[in-house]
Amino acid sequence: MALRRSLITGCFILVTILTTSNAQKPNIMDSVFGVLTEWPNPNATGNPLKNVTLSCYRNMQGFGLDLLMAKTYAREMYESSGSFRTDYDLTHNLKDPGNYWMCVHADPQQSGKEFLYRESENDVTILVFEGYQHQQQSPYYDTSVTCYRQYSLRDGDIAAIVICSVLLAAILVGTIYDVYRMIRADSSVNSDPEVNAHTEIRDHIGNEEENLIMKQHATKNPGVASKCLLTFSVLDSGRKILNTDAGRGSISCLNGIRVLSMFWIILLHSYLYLGSSPSYSENYRFITDVVYQRWTATVLWQGHLGVEGFLVLSGLLVSYLTLQQFDKCGGPGKHRWWLFYLHRYWRLTPVYAFCLMMYATLTLHMGNGVWWFSWYGAQEVCQNKWWANMLYINNLYPFPGTVSECMGWSWYLAVDMQLYIISPIFIITFYKSWRAGLGLSLGTILCSFGICAYLVTVQGMPAGLDQKPYRSPKYEPATGDWIYGKPYYRIPQYLVGVGLGYVLFILKGNTVRINKILNLCIWCVAAAIALAVVYGVYPTVTGHRLPQFAAVIYNVLHRFAFSVSIGWVIFACATGNGGPVNALLSWSFWRPLAKINYCAYLVHLGVIFLYTFGFQSLWYYTDFHFAVEYLGVLVISYAVAFITTMAVEFPMIGLERVLLPSKSKNS
Repeated sequence: MALRRSLITGCFILVTILTTSNAQKPNIMDSVFGVLTEWPNPNATGNPLKNVTLSCYRNMQGFGLDLLMAKTYAREMYESSGSFRTDYDLTHNLKDPGNYWMCVHADPQQSGKEFLYRESENDVTILVFEGYQHQQQSPYYDTSVTCYRQYSLRDGDIAAIVICSVLLAAILVGTIYDVYRMIRADSSVNSDPEVNAHTEIRDHIGNEEENLIMKQHATKNPGVASKCLLTFSVLDSGRKILNTDAGRGSISCLNGIRVLSMFWIILLHSYLYLGSSPSYSENYRFITDVVYQRWTATVLWQGHLGVEGFLVLSGLLVSYLTLQQFDKCGGPGKHRWWLFYLHRYWRLTPVYAFCLMMYATLTLHMGNGVWWFSWYGAQEVCQNKWWANMLYINNLYPFPGTVSECMGWSWYLAVDMQLYIISPIFIITFYKSWRAGLGLSLGTILCSFGICAYLVTVQGMPAGLDQKPYRSPKYEPATGDWIYGKPYYRIPQYLVGVGLGYVLFILKGNTVRINKILNLCIWCVAAAIALAVVYGVYPTVTGHRLPQFAAVIYNVLHRFAFSVSIGWVIFACATGNGGPVNALLSWSFWRPLAKINYCAYLVHLGVIFLYTFGFQSLWYYTDFHFAVEYLGVLVISYAVAFITTMAVEFPMIGLERVLLPSKSKNS
């Protein structure tokens, strides 16, 4: 036994010598071999690998011997194991993940395969961690398993498959029934003697509207069950999405603002997970030392301001439409408030729940890659806290929480719902007295400023890319989301929209004549404010530290100031003072995209995660490479959103219209 251990030790020493030629990128296995060389006996006193299972210990020793004998599988596993980055201070790279293809295609019958595939992740973590400790290569280490693995179906996965199957069946039946009705309508029209008598005249005139009306009369009005089934027709949903006709009284510029805000948010998230992640980037130092320093890059990491556009639009629409309903039904007292809240919950929740279900279950089975294991952590949070998302309290529970909870970007939906719930307080006040409404709104905004100024100050929050707190935080946890995803921080922007909705309601669609010079001056001021918000913290990129009072002012006011600029754009475009800006934002091209914008928000980060978690090597940043990948993410996100809208969102909206009483719809 002693001779065998001596031979094993000698072999490991030889393997370690032969495989450590690259000083900057020592293979992970080199470090593990170093530990095993020092501790060949798993039962020795003080062995740091004492918690590693005996089978894993023996398999690893066999792997080392096979590598010394140059067996193919062992060489493939060695090359695929990745390497430490001892030059972190020079490259800012944490780890090279190794050759993914070799890891996947190594012979599974060999014992070395067992090390990465069959043994527990705890064994792997201990081996790699102790390897770092043994060589003391770097203070940064990553013990994640990065090779291919097979994932078994869980209970949640099976439930998701069943739900998707039922939904797909409803879509197929609904679409087939819709096609049958259209064929039947054509047949009825062609066989009607009265219709045939007018065919020649109709064809000569080319009146498509008359033809459509004839088909509608030729088809019997379907019952409730048939209407419910027709809501799942992808033909019907597709026609609604692709229709570019503007509704009567609609504010067309909102479509462009909504879609461009979403483009900006996707740009931000693409940048965060592709262009600025040290885990995925081969040339991360180039990104931090060169790309970050460009003033043009500021637009990338300030993409979070796109959310302010959503808040202004949300407040505007709920105020504008509700005030119109007040006029129709006779005032707030006769308004059906139960429907006000039910409609909102039904409008947002079914497709939200579907996307959350897919995110927390089946996405795990949609690919594989070096970082694919990251889905485990993301899905585990959702499986434990999905109910908080469905109640729209995921930004408050547990307080203060973080924006990395289940579907972390869904904090906005929680904020929007919470502000929607209290919006009648402001809308009714405006309806009764604009002075009272303005006073209540201004008072609420000032209270918000006070609360946020206090929290920013006592928590020592920096501004821009500055990450160093100004002081020790008063409240723990220091990294908690104390303001970013909270309604008391976002309500000023929402109230800008509510107030603007009241103004547009009073104007009743009439234009407002503004002196051309004055109009140009206001546009310049609005643009200057927006640019100041975006670029005001650019000095933090170059290492300049703002005084704390300046950081407090910026953190508290910059979103409100940006929302005021957006408010002016909407007001100017809606009242005939937008000029070419209104022409761009009201372009009919935006209308179909605006209809699927909500689903694009829900799915876009899932698309990014499917892409980045599936990387099989480090990603090398170039401006052109990033631009191409951003456009790819954008197109795929909207393509998935289009499918999701047709399959889930529009059918659910259609069911609401069918099942709710017609009198209630007017409220």
